[in-house]
Amino acid sequence: MEKSATMDRIIEILKRENDFVIFSHEFPDGDGIGSQLALLHLLEKPGKKVTLINRDQTPEQLRFLPGSDRLVRGPVAVTGSQVVIMIDIPVPERCGFEAGKEYLPRARHSINIDHHISCTEYAEQNWIDPDASSVGEMLFQLFVRGGFHIGRNSATCLYTSIMTDTGNFRYSNTTAETFHVAGELVKLGADPAAISAEIYSNLPHSRYRLLASALNTLTLSDNGAIATIKVTREMMEKTGASPDDTDGIVNYTATIKGVRIGVFLREIDAGKVKASLRSKTAEHNVNLIAAKFGGGGHPTASGCTIQAALEQAEQMIIDKAQQTINTEPKQAPQ
Repeated sequence: MEKSATMDRIIEILKRENDFVIFSHEFPDGDGIGSQLALLHLLEKPGKKVTLINRDQTPEQLRFLPGSDRLVRGPVAVTGSQVVIMIDIPVPERCGFEAGKEYLPRARHSINIDHHISCTEYAEQNWIDPDASSVGEMLFQLFVRGGFHIGRNSATCLYTSIMTDTGNFRYSNTTAETFHVAGELVKLGADPAAISAEIYSNLPHSRYRLLASALNTLTLSDNGAIATIKVTREMMEKTGASPDDTDGIVNYTATIKGVRIGVFLREIDAGKVKASLRSKTAEHNVNLIAAKFGGGGHPTASGCTIQAALEQAEQMIIDKAQQTINTEPKQAPQ
């Protein structure tokens, strides 16, 4: 009942208000950007003002999305006449701006729409659904409930949101509802083959040069349960790679037989490392590991930023991952 009431309050705000500022998280991905753009196309039809703000640039493979040129790299001043919508942001600081928390009280209304289990209720209206595959799936449900017209552009953006956050419908967050929503979006004009080609078959050479270097760092723990891959700043410079080119490297760790937790570490600056974590099942909850370092996400896919040198950060993560494996429930003898 509470979920329906929250959705209805958000729908009422979307219909009544006229000036919106929509944020996604730092290092934006297909779900965040696709959801921002879907809202842009929906709200601008009746002539409302919409501003899309991200801290970081749009990844190259997402620039095909209609309206992607409207994404602005912030920060931006928020006024009392505007509605702030936070998309796919479990805590306001993850928008990447120091003023993240300050945006909310300045706004006329604030809305938080997220599917991370670690999301906090930091806005006036908080719609958090950890059972949803993506924010894109949630927005489709919202648009249908509110009687909004979903055009081809919004359908394309929402389909991209869902497809990318489910790993092309491979991850455990893919449900029957996910396939139902994807099917409806295809009926509304989303082209699965064209979208998939843009995302997965249009990658720069630099990505593969970096991947070759990164795979050479692959190591397994003594018991073979934890795999790690690292990327240094030097590797990025030598290969001419961008941060976008690191997307998906973590998945190579979790495809190895016997590995339970996979870790990808990227050196951002001296003493600052971005960690991505994957597990094959929710039994090994990597969200709990990320939370120990101020991050979060999902039980099988999570991330955090660690203030430490690369080798030190690697050992810190491995120690926590091993603790998680050591404390998992043991099966009773058959």
